[in-house]
Amino acid sequence: MALFCITESFRGGNILKSLFDELCYQNHGKPIAFINEDNIRSIRAHAKLGMVRIADFNFKDTPYILISTL
Repeated sequence: MALFCITESFRGGNILKSLFDELCYQNHGKPIAFINEDNIRSIRAHAKLGMVRIADFNFKDTPYILISTL
């Protein structure tokens, strides 16, 4: 499991892609993530990595989406 928060000055580069690729390599499989439904920036960033919405769920009255690669 990993939690990422990329500072504004580094956003838009390839840091997330590099981290994503390394996680895929180290974990020998397809990654999954859950994101707070209100975090549009994160949803868009993950979509650029090829991740898609596969499920929705609520935890403690907060809506989340589950995403993965196909």
